[in-house]
Amino acid sequence: MSRSAASGAVADPDREPPALAALPPAAPAPAAHRPWVRRLARSLAWNAVSEFTARGASLWLSFACARALPVEAFGRFAYALALAQYVWLIGDTVANGGYATRELARVAHENPGAAPALEGRLLAMRLAAAAILTAVMLAVLALARLPADLHGALAGASVFFLAYAAFPDWALRAHEDFRGLALANAAAAGVLLAGTLFWLPRHPSAGVATALWAGSFAVAAAITLVRTARRRRLALRGGDPLASHTNRSFVFSLGAIGGIGCAQAPMLLVGSLATPLAAGLFGAAYRFLLVVINGFSVLWWPLMPVLVRSRPGERDFGDALAAMTSVVLLLGLPALLAFTLWPRELLTLAFGPRYAPGAPVLRIAGLVVPLFAGTALLEQTSLALGGEGVRARVNAAALAVLVGLGLLLAPSRGPAGVALALLAAYAVSFGAYAVRHHAVLPWSAIARRARGPLALNAGLAIAWCTARALHAPALPALVVAAALYLGAAFAFGLLPRIDRTTWVAS
Repeated sequence: MSRSAASGAVADPDREPPALAALPPAAPAPAAHRPWVRRLARSLAWNAVSEFTARGASLWLSFACARALPVEAFGRFAYALALAQYVWLIGDTVANGGYATRELARVAHENPGAAPALEGRLLAMRLAAAAILTAVMLAVLALARLPADLHGALAGASVFFLAYAAFPDWALRAHEDFRGLALANAAAAGVLLAGTLFWLPRHPSAGVATALWAGSFAVAAAITLVRTARRRRLALRGGDPLASHTNRSFVFSLGAIGGIGCAQAPMLLVGSLATPLAAGLFGAAYRFLLVVINGFSVLWWPLMPVLVRSRPGERDFGDALAAMTSVVLLLGLPALLAFTLWPRELLTLAFGPRYAPGAPVLRIAGLVVPLFAGTALLEQTSLALGGEGVRARVNAAALAVLVGLGLLLAPSRGPAGVALALLAAYAVSFGAYAVRHHAVLPWSAIARRARGPLALNAGLAIAWCTARALHAPALPALVVAAALYLGAAFAFGLLPRIDRTTWVAS
């Protein structure tokens, strides 16, 4: 979900000047003493805890709602979540979260005394935008005639705007406080878990489900704001640079609208064009996909400072991209295999037998996972090179392909046609980024680091195909093979080793 820019990119007339002040790259460290490696490992470890906690809670909510609600109500729930997150993109243009991270990190480095005022200013801008969106949403709900369950779902989702705007995750990322972010997400996950166990079964409705989802952000916001205020003075105010910040964050937001739009548009298309039953079946498979692909965001925030501090052609830049490519393949290819080989079994295990007919959608979704992850990695590279405008154009093209093909294929192929349109959209964006930055990508280093993950996944594919041919139970086959796969990845050095010092706060 990725928002920094760096100086030192190859001269290019189509390249936008980065808002980040041109900082000289750090002098290359000796190979035996490369501090960015340990710092990246620490940030990745804590960010992994943070993101997996948040995504796990989201997946748990989907499981709980799928079992507690009728299929049609689950479709309304998934639709309301997609719509709320899409509408928030309008508020995000005022002070984009990625832009806020980059600017706060720059100011905290150059002038630490000015950081609290900037942090408060950006927070105030986001809260003001959220207040306007909430008022508009409630006014529309008061005037529109909607089915009761959809009305309740959208009313519950309207809480999301203010709750998410008040959650300064961007500030913790700017200060590299991934440990604090992990604590906030853990608390929010605990509250969400309690709500689904004790409140949702007594009040099974789409409105209650969306309210629990939005309320979890409020919990994370409260904890994060307290932590931020204790560690740094927070001056909550507007100030004269407001228009300047809004203008400068707009390009970031254009790219986010296209990128997040590609993630949310399929559910909106199916919810608008298909029956509630079809939307519910699609929603189960698609929520599964969203949790998996969103999990890759654990990689991007810690990677960005490494790319920003180095230049294309330098060892740090190439090694960081090659190492992250290896991780992307190690995580993305098993998801492809599991979703394509065991779609019906996974949906039944996660959501119940009623959702097994959504297997064709989940099978196509398996192809999306590694393609999405590779696209996101190239997107981060583009941003590190100052290519916010490139990202905006590429993501706009991908969104156009998704919506156009989705509208074309949905009448004949149903929800599976929309999933195919998503696959085509990510293929377009991956190809565009690869062509645009072909000259600066470390292709030889990437090829070397890709051999191990490809070989390991070939073995995993053989094991799972054999288990399926022998009609082995799905869950034991998945768990045993996954455990052996992770063990082999660590044994062959394909994943970074994390020791005790990794968890010590810097």
